[in-house]
Amino acid sequence: MAEIVQQCLDAHNEYRRKHGASPLVISQSLMGMAQNWAQTNANSCQMYHSSNRGDVGENLYAGTARLTDGRIPVDSWYNEIEDYYWNRPGTGSGVIGHFTQVVWKSCTELGVGWAKGSDGWTYFCCNYAPAGNYRGDYEGNVLPLGTACDEPEESNEAEPEDEEEEQEPEEEEEETEEPPVEDEEEEEPEEEDPPAEEEETEEPPAEEEEAEEPPAEEDEEEQEAAEDEEQEAEEQEEEEQEEDEGEIEEVPLGQVDLDEDYNWERREED
Repeated sequence: MAEIVQQCLDAHNEYRRKHGASPLVISQSLMGMAQNWAQTNANSCQMYHSSNRGDVGENLYAGTARLTDGRIPVDSWYNEIEDYYWNRPGTGSGVIGHFTQVVWKSCTELGVGWAKGSDGWTYFCCNYAPAGNYRGDYEGNVLPLGTACDEPEESNEAEPEDEEEEQEPEEEEEETEEPPVEDEEEEEPEEEDPPAEEEETEEPPAEEEEAEEPPAEEDEEEQEAAEDEEQEAEEQEEEEQEEDEGEIEEVPLGQVDLDEDYNWERREED
């Protein structure tokens, strides 16, 4: 790793430690991105941000050709802390975006690039992933000075035996969590039994329905008897009508007494 890259990385992690943020690591893909954009700025002798970076943050710096220390750009960016409003996260009396990107807690990777332009200046670019400076996230990612880091720093002096002793209590805690699992298994059959009994108690209504079936048969017999009576009545009526008609036909015409006063002319008109 180039000395200027190491200096830049160390400066970032020193400042991040002061704000409770975990250290950054070098990403080769971000290194290529940063070097490409630093060269682009140097070729045009202008300092401006790249576009279409996706979820990648970016800090830019331009200095004299004697810029050989990677800490110088980081110190310049971090000095913006003097303008940051801690009571209103994400705001300040001046430019504060470079400072907030340096200490942004959720950022994990860094890329560094630099190139000299024809104007004699050195153009410096740092890329960060994931990007910082998202509106609404400042309070949780730009922490006050003195905030403890969630992830303790690794130390080569730590003894392996101590680590093993610290891990043993965790295993014991996991074992103590087993009894609640047994309780859940015992509760399962108790919850299932009551519904089974309720289903059995619903059987008597089914027997009542069966007991009601005989009345249904009696109703059918009564209906059949009623229908038979109606048919017999109809048949009797038909027989009586036939007998009446037969009697009328058998009476000779000469035996019919005609009413002398009957108006025969009116009958014909009708």
